Amino acid sequence: MELPTAELLMRGRELIRYLRRYGEITWAEWLEDSLEALRRDSRSGVAGLLDGFEGIGGMGDVYLCPEAGHRVVAAEEGSVNEDMLVMVSRVYQAARDLGDFVDIDRFRRTK
Repeated sequence: MELPTAELLMRGRELIRYLRRYGEITWAEWLEDSLEALRRDSRSGVAGLLDGFEGIGGMGDVYLCPEAGHRVVAAEEGSVNEDMLVMVSRVYQAARDLGDFVDIDRFRRTK
């Protein structure tokens, strides 16, 4: 397994555990499915993963709060979301790095 893939899988699993800890199951499951697709085929897997991070309504828009049913107390809401944002950024950067490694832009143009 290439180093960029291993890095992305490690960062992704870390984020999945964090999301599950606070009750964000939908995005945790999406990320699990995306990482599995990545393991099967790095080019199409990273394309799908990046699609979920980019644009409105993507992974970058997730916000953990009690009002949305997440297991977070209001007093910790800010720090929990700051930590999550760092993890989301790491996963996204690892996905971009892998995308560069497998030339994802050329792959997307040929689809």
